[in-house]
Amino acid sequence: MSFLRLNIGGHTRPPSAEEGVTRRVKVARGAMSLSLLVSGTPVPLTYEPGTAMIRPPAVVAHGWGPLGSAIGDDVVRAEHSTVSPADVMSWGAADPHISIGNQQIFEDDANFIAQTKHELILSTYVWDNVDNSRTLLQGLRQLEANRKRDAGPNDAPIQTYLIIDDYSKTLQQLTSLFGSGRFTNQYTSWTEIARQGVAALALDPKFVNVHFVDFTHLGLGSNHAKYTLRDRAAWQVTGANPQFNSGGTQFDLGQIIYGNIAHAAWVDAARTIYSVDRRIQLKEEPWQAEAYFGPQVPMLFVSRSPNPGLVPEFDNPQTAALCSMLRHATEPVELMSPNLNAPPVVSAILAAVQRGESVYILVTKDFNEAKERQPGQGGANDDVIKSMRQRAQAMGHPELLRFKWPSEDGANASYSHAKFARTGSVVLKGSGNLDTESNGYAHEVNVLVDDRDAAESDSTTIFWPKWDLGVEAF
Repeated sequence: MSFLRLNIGGHTRPPSAEEGVTRRVKVARGAMSLSLLVSGTPVPLTYEPGTAMIRPPAVVAHGWGPLGSAIGDDVVRAEHSTVSPADVMSWGAADPHISIGNQQIFEDDANFIAQTKHELILSTYVWDNVDNSRTLLQGLRQLEANRKRDAGPNDAPIQTYLIIDDYSKTLQQLTSLFGSGRFTNQYTSWTEIARQGVAALALDPKFVNVHFVDFTHLGLGSNHAKYTLRDRAAWQVTGANPQFNSGGTQFDLGQIIYGNIAHAAWVDAARTIYSVDRRIQLKEEPWQAEAYFGPQVPMLFVSRSPNPGLVPEFDNPQTAALCSMLRHATEPVELMSPNLNAPPVVSAILAAVQRGESVYILVTKDFNEAKERQPGQGGANDDVIKSMRQRAQAMGHPELLRFKWPSEDGANASYSHAKFARTGSVVLKGSGNLDTESNGYAHEVNVLVDDRDAAESDSTTIFWPKWDLGVEAF
């Protein structure tokens, strides 16, 4: 059997559910053509250059809606994606369970890690020596125990890659260069903290072989993507870091996604790893043919590649998705982010308000104020809210633009790190904030789901409980 990743009928979308799917996938190679046997019927296939994998078409729960399709067109046209257009528009199945709050997110992630059979990739921005990172380490310990129990004598170890932003290492290098040795000696990088934690586990590399991917950069262009990818088939996407939380109770989100879209997450991870260490070039594996065979809905892999330059690059899939959601919205818009100041997003919000759409926004009070007020970063939340309210007032629609601070008790502002956007049938979740740093510079990964039931469920579970408990900004 040949393993190739192919487009079906010249398109990136799978055939309709009526065409059916069999678990046995065969590729017939002709002189100039390829075909896939789907329920005994040959379906024409076109080869996607640069890849070598075939995935069975999904069992499609429903097709793309008008809103999702319009957003998809905008996202595919955007620059600075981490994956090819063929991987941007995809299909997937979201686990109905949503992890809410850091403790639950990392406990669920540890259980997710322990079920790995072939390959594990974890990407994060921060790794501090805290309970949540120790929870992840216990997931690795359980993974080793499971592998020792289940592996055959000739089975390969589970290759594990930890991608961690290492701006802290860059700070060490810079301070050493400019003679501040005291700071260098006292400061431990996030990747070093992770190394120490893994070393303490004393994992046997015959069962779990851990590779550290130190994502270094000078100031801008950080690795802000947070996800765990298991066996290239299941993907836990989140906005949470295993980090010290100086802002009180941290509200965040995590969810596991199955299906074809996991391939896009793997491409993002493989390219990120290779950009850091050219010795590590992940290749397609035969076990990737183990696809998800349940019903899948339309999804977009919404990313942005890191930009280490001084000028923000807003022409990217993440910003395109957010602005397209707002531009095409015909129903109320729900937004949640620690910060809001990215100029294209601010303009798109105000344009939606001017059209008469209601926009509800939850942002965290006093979050990263000093950083957000630096030149070129867009301003702190209270500055941006005042300006946007003034502009909405001038439009004659001040009642359509609503801001609240998250709260745990309905009286005092609290800390939320969640990233969430929803209107109509689409919902966007992941690592991307609504600020300039996230939209103009950082490496980000998100998923957009085009499914009315999922969007309404997420609103009911995630957004409206926080909104109802939130306090009016100012």
